[in-house]
Amino acid sequence: MLNLKAFNGMSASDIEGALDSLYKEPGGLDKIAALALQPIQEDVLYESRARQIFAEYELSPGEEAVFDGDVRVPGYSLSMEGLPYQVEVKSNRVRIDTAPKSAKALVRWNESNYRKFDMLDWTQARAKSSLMEQEDSAAIAILDTASTGTHSAITCATRLTLEAIAEAKATVSDSIRTPAAKLIIPTYREKDLMLMISNSGASIYAPTKQQELIQKGVIGEIFGLEIVSIPKKQDGTSIIGASTAYVVGPKELTGVFAIRSEITPKTQVSVKDDGDIIAFWEDIGIYCRYSKAITKITIT
Repeated sequence: MLNLKAFNGMSASDIEGALDSLYKEPGGLDKIAALALQPIQEDVLYESRARQIFAEYELSPGEEAVFDGDVRVPGYSLSMEGLPYQVEVKSNRVRIDTAPKSAKALVRWNESNYRKFDMLDWTQARAKSSLMEQEDSAAIAILDTASTGTHSAITCATRLTLEAIAEAKATVSDSIRTPAAKLIIPTYREKDLMLMISNSGASIYAPTKQQELIQKGVIGEIFGLEIVSIPKKQDGTSIIGASTAYVVGPKELTGVFAIRSEITPKTQVSVKDDGDIIAFWEDIGIYCRYSKAITKITIT
């Protein structure tokens, strides 16, 4: 991941030497962490499924996270502990909390002493994966809770069906008076889409081949819905259950991904652990504005 322009054309040994010299400077660890931040920011901002589902809003310094709501429609947010709850909407305005998400790595001195490049590359990859998993988990948790606020779940047997997708899209579009925008599925359910056959015998699902869209998790389109696929966490646990899918409206109606502090590096020398601690953290909140913009599909 550490593919910075400053290192273009340099050999691995030259990069290692440059990082070693930088590390030995005053505040060197902070400088290296700042270098590591760039690719993490670029990838997380682009690949985070949560930021595709909700409209991003970056708060100004000192600005409270207050957004438009609707007293007639249940809204949901995340608590400081990360648990979804129904918010109180007053005069069409609602205030939500933001809370930190962080990824921390311990780089031991005996490892970084002779291969700083490899250790930093590993640190970046793990931090990026952890932050994306935390963002996506928070987004799905609040979607799942909000999906109960207005509509009953649509059920289908054995696998995801065309009928269930069409019904969910029509339900959302009818409620928000604008077309539904996305179908959100666990990666496991991609198999169901590949098996969908129209009356003419052709597959009704056309996968997207562009690498940049695949990285975002956008694997294709069906009935005008952009399909967002969410894989399991690195530890094998699910972010979205294998028997669940969601159809949601446009970002601005589904909700807001509020950013009080974008991804920032913090470092600390840990004498106790014989290593350097590099942490990347962000301060975010998620507000589901209209529960009527979300319909859940349950596969029995």
